[in-house]
Formats: sequence, structure tokens, C-alpha cells
Amino acid sequence: MRPHRSKDRHYPAKTAFVREQLRGGRRASELANQLYREGTHSIQIVLIFHQATGASIADLTAFGRWWGRSGVTDAHAFDEWAREVFGDPPRLR
Repeated sequence: MRPHRSKDRHYPAKTAFVREQLRGGRRASELANQLYREGTHSIQIVLIFHQATGASIADLTAFGRWWGRSGVTDAHAFDEWAREVFGDPPRLR
């Protein structure tokens, strides 16, 4: 039998922060930009959002349409997609 693993196995503090901020109504684009400015790589951001919301990796990688060298390129479109895949209000794990 495999040992039990926490759903927040990778980046637990950042996952808890994102979950708390989404619960408080903060926009996904703001959170993604903040994590990126703090040095979190885009693939890590995908994993953090996956752990926080349960959204599929495929849905989360679609955020790449609105991502550039300095973070989110179209906050409105990014946040619209976040509402689609996270729910409104967001379904959190």
C-alpha cells in the first residue's frame, strides 16, 4: 500500500496562499503575476493552481494563451478562463 500523500505535496505554502486569496475574491491573474514576480516558474504556477482548485492540468496549461515574458498579457481573458475552469465562486480543494 502506498503511503498517504497530502494534496498540497508540492509548494504547500503557496498553494494555501492561492486558495485563501481565491476564497477572498482575488483575481487569478493577480495571483499568477504575484507568484511569477516572486520567482515562481510558470509550470510551478500551473501545479499550484491545480492543487488549490482541482482544475485539470490541461485546462490550466490553456492559460499559456495569455502568458508572456512578464506574466499575464491579457488579465481579462485570463480571469474569464479562470472563472470557467475554477467555477464562480471558485471550487477549492
